[in-house]
Amino acid sequence: MRLTLVRHAFAGHKGNWHPDLERPLDALGVRQTESLTRVLARRRVRRIISSPAVRCVQTVAPLAEAIDIAVEVWPDLGPEGFSRWILMACIADPDFDRAVVCTHGELMSPLLERDDIAGLTQRDGLKRDRLLTKGSAWQLTVDARGIVTALAHVLPPVET
Repeated sequence: MRLTLVRHAFAGHKGNWHPDLERPLDALGVRQTESLTRVLARRRVRRIISSPAVRCVQTVAPLAEAIDIAVEVWPDLGPEGFSRWILMACIADPDFDRAVVCTHGELMSPLLERDDIAGLTQRDGLKRDRLLTKGSAWQLTVDARGIVTALAHVLPPVET
C-alpha cells in the first residue's frame, strides 16, 4: 500500500487570522503547492482527503483539479480534531491505498514515535524539523501488516 501524507503549505502566521481555520495560503504556499502538485500527480492518486482548514484544502485543490478527483474534507484532520492519532488508522487501512491526506504538523508529529517510522528516519538521517516542513510530503510504503517499510520525503521548493 502507498499513502502520502502532506503537511499544508505555508500560510503566513497564525496570529494574523481569526479563526485560524480560515487562514489561506500565502504566495510562498502557492508556489509550494504548485511544486507538490507536479510530484504527486504522477503517483496514480485514488483519493484526496483534507483537514477542513482553508490552507489544507488549498494545498491539495490543484492536485484534485489536475487529476479530476474531489477533495474529501474530514473535520478530524483539523488541528483541533478528535484524535491526534487518526493518521495511525489511515496507515493501517487498505482503503487509503494511493491516498493523499493533507493535515497539520500537530497530527503528523505523533507518527514520528512509531517504531517503524522512527527506524526509517534514523536510518536515512531524516530530522524531525525537516520532516515537518510546511508544504512537504511523506510518501509511505506500508506492508500488509500495517508496517511502514519505506518513507520518501518530498520537500517544497526553497523559499525565495
